[in-house]
Amino acid sequence: MTSTIPTATASSTPSADWGRDVRALLRAGLRGQGRRLLSAGLAVGLGVMFLAVTLLLSDTLAAGLRTQVAGSIGDYTAVVSDDSGEITPAQEQTVRRTTGVAAVEAVQSRTIISGGNTVVGLATAPTQGRGSYPQGRAPRTDGEIALTENALAALSVDVGGTVSVPAESGPPGAAAEPVVLRVVGVVEPSGDTTFPTSMPAGVATNATMSRLAGKTSYLELRVVGTPGTSPEQLRDALAAAIGPGPSVRTGAEEVDHRVQQLAGGHDLLTQVLVGFAAVALFTCMIVVANTFTILLAQRQRQLALLRCVGAGRGQIVRSVLAEAVILGALASLAGLVLAVGLGELGVFAADRYLADVLPVDGLVVSPVALLAPFGVGIVLTVLAALLPAVRATRTSPLAALRPETPPTGRVRVVRVVLGVLGVGAGVGLLGWGVSQGDLTGGIAGGFLSFAGVLALGPVLVPLLVGAVRGLARVSVGAPGALAVENARRNPRRAAATTSALLIGVTLITMMTVGATIARTVSDEEISGQVPVDAVVSSATGEGVTAAQVERLRTVPGIEATTVIHEIPEATIRGREETVVAVSLVDPEVRDVLRAPRLVEGLAPGVVLLDPTTAANAGVVDGGTVTVPWGRATARVAKVGAPVAPVSDVSGRQGRAVVWLRMADDADPDEVSNALNRAAADEGGLQVSSPAAARAELDRAVDAILLVTIGLLAVAVLIALVGVGNTLGLSVIERTRESALLRALGLTGRQLRGMLAVEAAVLSAVAVVLGVAMGIGYGWAGIATLFADIADDGVPLVVPWARIALVAAVAIVAGLLASVLPARRASRVAPAAALAGE
Repeated sequence: MTSTIPTATASSTPSADWGRDVRALLRAGLRGQGRRLLSAGLAVGLGVMFLAVTLLLSDTLAAGLRTQVAGSIGDYTAVVSDDSGEITPAQEQTVRRTTGVAAVEAVQSRTIISGGNTVVGLATAPTQGRGSYPQGRAPRTDGEIALTENALAALSVDVGGTVSVPAESGPPGAAAEPVVLRVVGVVEPSGDTTFPTSMPAGVATNATMSRLAGKTSYLELRVVGTPGTSPEQLRDALAAAIGPGPSVRTGAEEVDHRVQQLAGGHDLLTQVLVGFAAVALFTCMIVVANTFTILLAQRQRQLALLRCVGAGRGQIVRSVLAEAVILGALASLAGLVLAVGLGELGVFAADRYLADVLPVDGLVVSPVALLAPFGVGIVLTVLAALLPAVRATRTSPLAALRPETPPTGRVRVVRVVLGVLGVGAGVGLLGWGVSQGDLTGGIAGGFLSFAGVLALGPVLVPLLVGAVRGLARVSVGAPGALAVENARRNPRRAAATTSALLIGVTLITMMTVGATIARTVSDEEISGQVPVDAVVSSATGEGVTAAQVERLRTVPGIEATTVIHEIPEATIRGREETVVAVSLVDPEVRDVLRAPRLVEGLAPGVVLLDPTTAANAGVVDGGTVTVPWGRATARVAKVGAPVAPVSDVSGRQGRAVVWLRMADDADPDEVSNALNRAAADEGGLQVSSPAAARAELDRAVDAILLVTIGLLAVAVLIALVGVGNTLGLSVIERTRESALLRALGLTGRQLRGMLAVEAAVLSAVAVVLGVAMGIGYGWAGIATLFADIADDGVPLVVPWARIALVAAVAIVAGLLASVLPARRASRVAPAAALAGE
């Protein structure tokens, strides 16, 4: 073997020798290892792509928010605002009289209830030509209103119709007369309002808003300055004139302020996405480190020979790091190109499906969004290659040139000790986080324990692989036994193969289990607060009649009903006296409740008290209390309100309300709509549907879980690249061994089967460890988050069907990752492989 590295001469300058030698080493390394570095580059490119897409879409969403807000605020010179909505008319007049003020637009904002229980957000109609009215016109006088499309639908009214709205106050001693408003137009939602675009909303004149409120007070004053007055000058003048209390900002400052407020959820989303990108990049780092470790191990004799002919340790390390820089730069550049393409696709989808919610003018490509991922990709690759490069130069040249000896399988004691300490300390921190509800401690414990497991990989993986030795021999025969021994013989290589896949399986299992437990706990809490699927009550407060109850029972999808009687103000007296609302129930209430445990112990002569009511009345469980219908035994239970059997009450006191249970296979939204139609037909009834809220929560959890698994799939894809890369390099490392097996009678098919079994066994080990840790982390995370919510503790609920699917996909993916390396190994002729390097 010849070297392209020239030796130093007396006439050579050190700097020239250094540069020339490193370049020669670099060229030799890239020529020989270019194809083998491809998979590591793919991992880096995917991680950089993930981070870049996150930053690009974050900048694009922020620009969309700014455009949305600036469309209504940016043209004003200054804005005077008060979150409490208590800017007085006197302060408004002060602003109008301030020097430099040309015009003032006073804005009021409030929510109203109309149509029984429909909530509509109202704001002052914008002036000066602002606002879009696809149908009709803007309100101009007192008594006129313009509504959004969803508000028209919710109120069942068209342009030209009227809406009756209860006034908030009236003459002393008399009830306020309802205010009748005429709908004069349809308004499109915009940044002018303080309400979500999905909420029924409308605009009216300030005179109408004041009449509805019974007073005049403003949320904000939008000010236009006179020519020649700068925004800063007007801001300072207004602040001095109006005094302390309201906030005064320039138009640009107000835009920044509103963008910051609106971006709360957007920033949280960005943080979550960056977190997933960090996971993907961490997985990349493991893949790259494993790749360089195996590559340098294969090049050990070559590097030793180079050192014998004059190359120094520093030169070799620098050449490896230069390879890492080139790999990181090329892979990062490819990742950025792919990220821009995906970003454009995301903007196209947002423009098509979310244009009404958030207008996006186009993908915002900022230098930071490109340079930061590019730099991260290079730095990550260099750091991942540094330790393998240093480790490769520690062996003396003569030792490296000796014939290769089989790996001993020994693991350093220091590594084992650090791993055990990491797992122990991590589990302790995780337990502390769960018991104290300390999320920071829980996260730290999770990271520390996982790092400990990775450190113990060379010990754990061979043990778990050895457990399936018998199964592999029985199912596959001699190739299966050889595969198991190959996986056990080099613990570090086996641990490196499983580590990347272990991360992906752990994360997906954690999110799946966590989402399932979160849904279970949320359902239990909702059931505890409102333990029925639907409640129908009278909007007039007179109670539901028997005929109306019978009509509700015929609604499709209703499985059971019961009538309860509510006493809004009942005096309960123990050692103290307290006034609370009491629900009087029939015995069949258990058939309606989603949480029958809430009425356990209910019997004639017993009243169930929630802990707060019991404490206020000064009574303990089993004590005696005086209630409006006599004396009763108090039972303290986790109920939403005091409950007593209706059989104890003569004459069935209180207002009749219907509780309903839907069939388990019924669609909550369809049944709720049917109940609303039935209530409208009967007149004077209003419906609330906790079942619909539960269904909405389930859909939200499913959507979050789907998006999360989609994001984590990138990390898993990188992990699979790592599995295929490590297997491929290990096959190349064992070329002579495989050739010897072929020479002894192992067929190409058996060789491929042996490598497939090895990949399947290592993937199964990653699945076993990943599922076990994912279940534990998922439960611990939800237990920490819900420490103050779940009074009865957080149950361990494992969706075994989904976990089995994750395990099957991971093992199959590991098998697929072994296909190309196995085919490559079986195609090499035994004689050629045994001939030497």
